[in-house]
Amino acid sequence: YELRVHQIELQMQNEELIRTHGRLEDSQAKYFDLFDLAPVGYLTVNKQGIISEANLTAAVALGLPRQALLQQPFTKFINPDDQDVHYLHFRKLIKSGVKQSYEVQLHDNTGKKTWVHVDAVEARKGGMYRLAFSDIQAQKAAQIALEEKHLELQQTLHDLTAAQEALIKQERLAAIGNLAAGIAHDFNNILAIVSLQIEMGMREQDPDKFHE
Repeated sequence: YELRVHQIELQMQNEELIRTHGRLEDSQAKYFDLFDLAPVGYLTVNKQGIISEANLTAAVALGLPRQALLQQPFTKFINPDDQDVHYLHFRKLIKSGVKQSYEVQLHDNTGKKTWVHVDAVEARKGGMYRLAFSDIQAQKAAQIALEEKHLELQQTLHDLTAAQEALIKQERLAAIGNLAAGIAHDFNNILAIVSLQIEMGMREQDPDKFHE
């Protein structure tokens, strides 16, 4: 009887283990689905920045199979001009453990460049760090276009200001011209009287009167 009871208990424990194992497999499947099919790239790196884990999105973004990413330095895929940005924030993360967010330009194995936003956090496993990056190429392109429009607007404003200053200068010159023309007209009136007096004086036969 005791053996039978013990056998039933073992069978119940076995069934519970089977159910637990099934739930665990379901959880793992959900985790891997969320991990692999997430809209952002996930990487796990050590203090040297060497990749130890990568999800499918990261592999697609970097243009390599997932296994080919492992044991590769993450900096290999960062644009040389942005290496200092990544290094600065990654050092801060290692030193303080505080989440770091920054923007860098990544390139895949074909050389295609893409702007991404990176969130870097410390992993629960000591000495490991999680990097999540999302594509912001469209936002960056819009920002660059906006900056170019801003510069264009500033240039247009500068041209309008220069044109306005030139117009004011022309108006001032025109005013001076009108003033000069008025003064010349007054002088012409005086000179006309003088010329008339000389002409009339030249008709006099008496030189003294002409001199006067």
